[in-house]
Amino acid sequence: MSENRILFIGCGKMGGSLLKGILRSDDFLKKIDIVEPNPQKLLLDLIESEDINIYQDIKEILTFDYNTYLIATKPQIHEKIFSQLKDKVSGNNDLLIISILAGVTVLKIENLLGDFPIVRTMPNLAVSEASGMSALFANSHVNSKDKKTSSLIFGSVGEYIWVKDEEVLDVITAISGSGPAYYFYLTECLCKIAVELGIDKESALLIARQVAIGSGDIIRVSKDSPLTLRKNVTSKGGTTEAAFKQIINENEEFYNILMSAVKNAIKKSHELS
Repeated sequence: MSENRILFIGCGKMGGSLLKGILRSDDFLKKIDIVEPNPQKLLLDLIESEDINIYQDIKEILTFDYNTYLIATKPQIHEKIFSQLKDKVSGNNDLLIISILAGVTVLKIENLLGDFPIVRTMPNLAVSEASGMSALFANSHVNSKDKKTSSLIFGSVGEYIWVKDEEVLDVITAISGSGPAYYFYLTECLCKIAVELGIDKESALLIARQVAIGSGDIIRVSKDSPLTLRKNVTSKGGTTEAAFKQIINENEEFYNILMSAVKNAIKKSHELS
């Protein structure tokens, strides 16, 4: 793996988060370059001390000596991107395409690019802190070497699983890809409620953030299920039990709202594909 050479095509929020995580564990990388027409300051600051070239366009690259191409552009421009890439990599069978384009199926990529090894995945933003969750799907051209490369890349930025059914990615996208936003919103709500009940904004934010961090740490190190952990905090006749009488009622409103939200995200993923 010391010869792994990656070209990032697109490096916005998700691509930049993945790059940040990879750079923290770059012992298996030899070279990383980026194609990004509008590099943000955060990206420029991230690679300032790294030996990384940034190109405005694929056409600017003179030598295509990469063996892994990580596509992280906006899904809406995928046809243009794969058309440009096809002209550059045609005839080279010793490469791997990794796509993190929401809704762009492997079949679509194969139709545009050809019969290359393709891994489609959807990581979440936590890859930037090496705490990400990624699900990976491989087409029939992916061999054991390609799987090892993909596993090393995404294993270096968090946890990952391989799935056999590509449609499962839509469900995982709705739960894992969008998941951080759900937790951020819960933290946002706790912070807002604390302020409305008389706590100053700075203290409210500290409390809400630390609750999220501490709870995540407990889940990470504990062998107990989330249900067991919740019950451990919910003492009979106590304040947490009083709270959960509102959260978990006879109509299961909170659960149903969350289920509806996830289904809506899955529907949107289907629409994108």
